[in-house]
Amino acid sequence: MQKEIEIKFLGIDKDSIRRKLQENGFVRITEEFLMQRKTFHPVSTDKNEWFRVRRESDKITMTYKRIHSNDLSGTEEVEIVVDDFDNAAEILMKTGLRNTSTQENLREIWKREEVEVCIDTWPGLDPYIEIEAPTEKQVMFMVEKFGLNFEEWLYGWSESAYEKELWIPSSDLVMLPEITFENPPKKK
Repeated sequence: MQKEIEIKFLGIDKDSIRRKLQENGFVRITEEFLMQRKTFHPVSTDKNEWFRVRRESDKITMTYKRIHSNDLSGTEEVEIVVDDFDNAAEILMKTGLRNTSTQENLREIWKREEVEVCIDTWPGLDPYIEIEAPTEKQVMFMVEKFGLNFEEWLYGWSESAYEKELWIPSSDLVMLPEITFENPPKKK
C-alpha cells in the first residue's frame, strides 16, 4: 500500500507563504495553473474509496484513493500517468464507475528535496497549502519551519476545507456534480 502523507492549513496569504517557501530553500516547480479533474465512485461499496482522472500543468494522471483512517498517513493512493484525459475518464466509466463530479482549482507547486508544498485555491474558498512528504517527521518539520500552528492542521481533501470554511458537509459536497469557478459551492 502506498501512503499519502499530507496535511492542509487553511486561509493562508499566498505572498507570505511564497516568501517563507523561498526563505526555506523551496523552488517553485510550476506557476499557478488551472487543474481539472473528474471523480468516479463505485455504484456501491462499504469502503471510502474513489477514482480520479486529473489534468495537471504537465501531465494527466489516473488515481485510486482509499481512506483507511483520518490520520496523517491513513490514505492509500495508487497513481499512473496517462496520455488522454477523456479516454481515461471513459475507461473508468466503462468499468461501471459513476462520474460523480467535475472539479477545478488553481494550484502552484513548490519543492525542496522530497517535500512538496502546494498552494491551492478552490472555487469559493480562501487559498490554503498542502504539505506532503514521505514521512510524518518531514511534514512536522516543515510545519515548524513555516511557523504554522500544528493545532490548526486539517486532514483530508478539498471536502474537509469546504466543511470547515463554508460549513458544507462533505457528504453533501461529494454529491455536487460540478465545482468550478463559474459554479462554486455556496455557504450553508
